[in-house]
Amino acid sequence: MTGPDVPGGREHLPRRPNWRCRVCGTDWPCLAARSLLPLEYLRDRVGLSVYLATMLQEAMTDLHRLNPELGPDPARMYARFLGWAAPRRNPDPADDGATRGYRTSMENPDPHSAEPTDAEPQQFMPLPRDTGVDHAALTRSMAELVELLGGEPLPDSATSKEWRIRAWQTLRASAGEPPQEEWFVPLVRAGVYEPDPSFNARFIGPAVAWFGSPRVQTVLLGYLRTGTNQERAGAARAWYWSERADHRYVGPYTPTQDAEDEDASEKRRWEWQETALREFVANDNLGVRVCILPGLVLNPAKHRPELRDLVAEAVHIARTSPNAYLRHRVGAQLT
Repeated sequence: MTGPDVPGGREHLPRRPNWRCRVCGTDWPCLAARSLLPLEYLRDRVGLSVYLATMLQEAMTDLHRLNPELGPDPARMYARFLGWAAPRRNPDPADDGATRGYRTSMENPDPHSAEPTDAEPQQFMPLPRDTGVDHAALTRSMAELVELLGGEPLPDSATSKEWRIRAWQTLRASAGEPPQEEWFVPLVRAGVYEPDPSFNARFIGPAVAWFGSPRVQTVLLGYLRTGTNQERAGAARAWYWSERADHRYVGPYTPTQDAEDEDASEKRRWEWQETALREFVANDNLGVRVCILPGLVLNPAKHRPELRDLVAEAVHIARTSPNAYLRHRVGAQLT
């Protein structure tokens, strides 16, 4: 992250453990970082949020170690790291709130301007996070990963949320080690069972870096075809991250796989599209449909002729659904 006014091309990055900018010496993210980061993540708002949330968690840990008695104030730290980049709502008096669009400072040409412009892209409602979570299965998947990576187990009274955090912390501690083959399946499974559509990047990202996108996506296709509804929904959430080439904000995991042939990648991408389209139409489980829809290509012309009627049916299902998210999302995707 550099700017034209950065001497010697130095980056406005935090100096740990005091979390001050290496260039300006002010609290990070400094003014320059707040100006440059939205431009760097212009087409990946979720990525920016994940990156800043990761930095926030690490800063909280460092600053607490520096001052255990007082520690950092959580509210101030949230405002410092995430508050400035949080989505801004633009209320519409005719809107009932269920389908209200979201705009952020990242979409403005001038990152210091809070005024929306007509050129801003369509914004989406956030993906619902409660899509039928089996907390027992979630806990088992995270506990298995922790044990496999040699992490410290939690007591029986630990919640699924505590296990999710422990699994991610253990995974990060293993970032410098050569990946083991036995890690692959539990790592992808953890990404599938993780219900947060942003937090699952912390498992899918390392899986892609270490074992390659083709293997990860093949497993996700298997979950979508034959898994439980929770697994189908989780595979749909995880697919987004399996296509991401840049996972720098989910951890320091060194890629060990060569880039895949583009033709093979494109073929599998459309294999996913057809499988997901058929599943969306045939499976009336709301959680599955909510998670599949954002990744569907809804332009019939891009599909094979024999699938175009199925695309029209999927659009009809979403448009007439009693669920506000499905109705909003299909409208936004077709705009």
